[in-house]
Amino acid sequence: DIAVGVAKLKEQMANPMFVTKGGVGYGVDETQKVEDDGKGWVWLAAEMSPGGLAVELFKSVPYGKRAILVAKQSNVDELFQKVNWDTALANIEVTFGGPQAPRRPRGMKPSKVVAFDSPIFGNWMRLVI
Repeated sequence: DIAVGVAKLKEQMANPMFVTKGGVGYGVDETQKVEDDGKGWVWLAAEMSPGGLAVELFKSVPYGKRAILVAKQSNVDELFQKVNWDTALANIEVTFGGPQAPRRPRGMKPSKVVAFDSPIFGNWMRLVI
């Protein structure tokens, strides 16, 4: 399952099917955000939604989101050769370029493990919440 999911993630990061608008800065009007800032980076970022933590791909800086991974779109394989997964998972706790959203207090035991199963990435990630 994980190998298939990571392969799908690589494929999507190299050629994203769905891209979320970002860039410009935190708290700007949605009409000022762009799908692609032209810098060649692709970001995997998360944010809380009514259904839980949602993971999205960006081709512009994901201000105000939880930036998990970033790679040059032309060389996604390099990211997966060098990624430190402990750092990537720690990034889920940090809001990038915006105010820090409340998180589970340090030392509090996780309540459950959630496996993301998406039609794009497959069942590739488990998060403790």
